[in-house]
Amino acid sequence: MAVSLIFLTAGNSARAASGSTTMDGQATTNEASVVDKISASFDTFAGSSDNAIALVVGLHDGSDVSLSTTDPVTTTTTVTTFTPATGPMGYGNVYIALGLAEASLEKAGVTSPTATDIEAALNGGTVTVVVTGDTGDTTTTVDLAGVLALRADGMGWGQIAHQIGVKLGPVMSALNRDANALKKANKPAHSHAK
Repeated sequence: MAVSLIFLTAGNSARAASGSTTMDGQATTNEASVVDKISASFDTFAGSSDNAIALVVGLHDGSDVSLSTTDPVTTTTTVTTFTPATGPMGYGNVYIALGLAEASLEKAGVTSPTATDIEAALNGGTVTVVVTGDTGDTTTTVDLAGVLALRADGMGWGQIAHQIGVKLGPVMSALNRDANALKKANKPAHSHAK
């Protein structure tokens, strides 16, 4: 899939945010654009742009991911840290993993995930879903296999999507759309001067 290659081959980007740089000490512009573009696609899912960047960089590097969740009632902030089950991944795979994790949580009924919900969707675990109905709130738990855990077990993205009961097509369409937009944004302007 040629369109996705821009995510898979870019240098070391919005790591300026995480402190990683190239050998000459500079984060590359292309990589910064890639991280920024992917993370912007998952800001709402992650709860903040900082969490989205932490997810993209952590999944790409295979390093610890620290996500913050602030309780709107108590204003207490909780930090959840986990290590991706897969180790380092290319940017295209990061996008797919996050898209499938988001879809698996939506399928479970989680529309505003916490950091622990995101960890469960990625590495496997249990999420608690509260459904408000005419007779009051109903709380249920849903076990998630975790898209990264399934990937680490050797499954392909299509197999993972099938196993968790979601469609891969919408995730791939969004990936291609964002890759094309990023390609256009990074394309050098041509001078038509004679």
